[in-house]
Amino acid sequence: MSGPKTIFSLPTEVLEIILQNLDWYDLQSAMLVCKWWGATAFVVRSNAVRLNIVPFVRCDEYQDYKLENYHQTLLLSRRSYKHIAVYWGNWEKCHKTDQVKDQMILDIINRFQQTLVSLKIISRKYNMASWVLLDLLRSCTNLKILNLNEMQVESLRFSVNESFRTRIHTLYDSRQLIRSISRAPNLFANVTTLHVKITPSNKLTGLFHKLSPQLVNLTLGWDLDWPDHQHDILPMENFPRLETLATPSFGSISHLGRFLRNIPKLRMLILFLQQDGDTSVLRWVNQEHLRHLVLWPQVLTAKKFAHITRFSSLESLTIRGCYADVPNKLLQDAPVLQNVKRLAIKEHGWPLFSNDLLKYFNNLTELELHANKNWNSSDAQNLNGVTSLKRLIIHEGLDALEGFMEFCAVLTIPDLTLITQETIFNETKSFKLSIQAPYIRKLSVYAYMIDSILYEPMLESMPNLRRLELTLQIPCDDDTYKRISQKFPSCDTVRKYFRRYDSAFDVYERLLQKEVVAPKCALQ
Repeated sequence: MSGPKTIFSLPTEVLEIILQNLDWYDLQSAMLVCKWWGATAFVVRSNAVRLNIVPFVRCDEYQDYKLENYHQTLLLSRRSYKHIAVYWGNWEKCHKTDQVKDQMILDIINRFQQTLVSLKIISRKYNMASWVLLDLLRSCTNLKILNLNEMQVESLRFSVNESFRTRIHTLYDSRQLIRSISRAPNLFANVTTLHVKITPSNKLTGLFHKLSPQLVNLTLGWDLDWPDHQHDILPMENFPRLETLATPSFGSISHLGRFLRNIPKLRMLILFLQQDGDTSVLRWVNQEHLRHLVLWPQVLTAKKFAHITRFSSLESLTIRGCYADVPNKLLQDAPVLQNVKRLAIKEHGWPLFSNDLLKYFNNLTELELHANKNWNSSDAQNLNGVTSLKRLIIHEGLDALEGFMEFCAVLTIPDLTLITQETIFNETKSFKLSIQAPYIRKLSVYAYMIDSILYEPMLESMPNLRRLELTLQIPCDDDTYKRISQKFPSCDTVRKYFRRYDSAFDVYERLLQKEVVAPKCALQ
């Protein structure tokens, strides 16, 4: 008869997979567990491990390691890193000159230059020497992704005298640092994914002229404090291969329309509209290829909705705005979007027209809703009208468990995800629910916490629940977890490490923050 299973019962190959997902800082702690863990962590050479070279680990904790410790330890390391995030700035515990600090960080990066694939540079305002970035680009010959989005420098001016071309295919530069490089178009000639900011004074004309034939993904940033929004600064080159575009509505509608007309194979469009939220610019977008649309229309009217329904091949649609004004009678002639499988709506007034709007999406399988209201049985009846729905994601409106269970009792959608930044269901005393929600088979919760007294009445009200996933900032304690696991054995209860839900409303933020490995607040 086999003995009890413990952490030491893991096969070595499983432990290797676990340790490959730790960065250098966490790996130091893991190596102290036992000799077996230490040997596995150091002997196994993993190319998938990320390395964070930053002075902060969490928002409230200053890391004890000095830059000298990083330098000494990593130069002797037998590991290989593909992804590195490095802080370039004033290391308070390193009492060296800026030139020495720059060289120490360069030494660390050059140590892994053969395996380095992605590099993220984070900094406060800093006078970076001209040779530093150039030396990085020259030495890291296998570098594919360069992220400069969180790099702030007071001055960076240099000229590339010799002619060489990097292998970088993804460049993030929302700070317009590449404008300082005299031969940037040639230096980044292999880029196919570009995230940049354009301004009236810096349109990056040369870069777009060079890259437009090959770009596949393009994200454009802008300054929120522009004195007016009538600058026609979008590039007018043809983009024959571009598939993903995220952009605000720069300048006039006709100027934006001409820009969109030059992208014949666009598959995903993320469009920030100006204050009037004019969606007529969508007339310029090729209907044949567009599959995913994210819009900020400010006010959703019948006329704007008609512009959306032109795209009969849409597979997913996200609408963000302040409120809705869709008269039912004006929607009668709108075509049904048969191919849309995922719909996300972030509106304060969506329940006022949900029953009429949802009938134009009769093949939905996933619906995500955000509204500042408490959910009730009439909302559930409206949602049940879309019989194809398999999953429902709702944000906020989760104040009272009893009221929410009245919503769930009518709901026939089997997979439910709840998202709130606060404590979910603000109940202060234990009680028993008489309401039954028989159709819910999977429940996922993303929240700050759930009071321990609420688990049992909630699970008792869902007799057919087979899986409960808890992603909480303050996790369910061990005693409560054991109690509900024993009392409800047919429900698989899983506690997950907290992370924000990957919402359809945050797609633009995810594009900008791709490859981020250090939290922003850690550098403030």
